[in-house]
Amino acid sequence: QKELADNSLVVSSVTFDSSGNKRVIDITMKQVDDLRTAYLQLSVIVDHTLGSDRVIKIDSKPSKALTSLYEGFQPVLYEGIAKHNYTEMIANLQKQGQDAGLTLCRVEMDKNDIYIQLEKGSDYLYDVVPYTNSSTAAGSTSLSSGGSSGVTNS
Repeated sequence: QKELADNSLVVSSVTFDSSGNKRVIDITMKQVDDLRTAYLQLSVIVDHTLGSDRVIKIDSKPSKALTSLYEGFQPVLYEGIAKHNYTEMIANLQKQGQDAGLTLCRVEMDKNDIYIQLEKGSDYLYDVVPYTNSSTAAGSTSLSSGGSSGVTNS
């Protein structure tokens, strides 16, 4: 816990819950430039100190309006995951973010997770959504091997 708390550039607070089958690490993040990079750095620290049998929950500082907007993203997000249609999903999410006047709507992916970073003024909402891309195992290519995209409104 100390090692995570020492990462004060990106972490506001850390709590642990080991009462269930998996340890849950709840990390409240400060506003960051790049959610994916920050999350991966924190994940390495957690894995090093606690092992990989854990769940990391990310908390941020969203407004009610940002939370509501993200709830509206859910159908597009989960449909994109279910259909393995990541390019269209990212484009649709960014269009919704741009139409809503977000200062930042970034959607990035790697082989395990989708990183969603929404910002409007001093409010921000971060989410890391795990997914499995079974088509990658079958030899097809997709954005899950590290593609990313982001839209910034001025």
